[in-house]
Amino acid sequence: MKNIINVNKAIIASTVLAISFILFLGPTSITMNTFASTNTANQGIGQSQSSTQLGVCVSGDGTLFSCNNLNAQNQANTGNNAAAQSGGNDDDDDDDDGGNTANQGIGQSQSSNQNALCVSGTGTFVSCNNLNAQNQANSGNNALAQQGGQGSGANIANQAIGQSQSSTQNSGVVSGGSTSGSGNNQNTQSQTNTGK
Repeated sequence: MKNIINVNKAIIASTVLAISFILFLGPTSITMNTFASTNTANQGIGQSQSSTQLGVCVSGDGTLFSCNNLNAQNQANTGNNAAAQSGGNDDDDDDDDGGNTANQGIGQSQSSNQNALCVSGTGTFVSCNNLNAQNQANSGNNALAQQGGQGSGANIANQAIGQSQSSTQNSGVVSGGSTSGSGNNQNTQSQTNTGK
């Protein structure tokens, strides 16, 4: 179980690091090319959610409506990530010519880990169920316009829209009698991206 949780945390961390790395590239390029007349834009819209749930029930008698894990995650992004650059002219030296550089990212990430265990001396009813609902809706446009980049300078644009979801569910039910309505795993994930 710890390994699964660590993997999901690694996915979220990787997503955040990727966006951070993209945003880091712009200022670094300016530092390395201090003589160029360069326009640089670094923009990012990031959303991240993580949930870990653990339920354990041990009863000498029956277990009723217990140790259920319910998780609902929703991300709605309607923000436009828009940039416009003009110029990036030649600085008239022979070594470095100006250009436009833009790094843009819209990222959504969700992770859910649910574990439930029920041990009952008699019956287990409507217990140790894992219910997970994840929804991502992105209607924000990742729009960019560049003009200029004279001389040998180039216009460079790095754009990305990413959506990631992860769900892990484990349930165990041990009963001396009935296990009606128990030990169920239900997962619903939705990703809607209408952004351009």
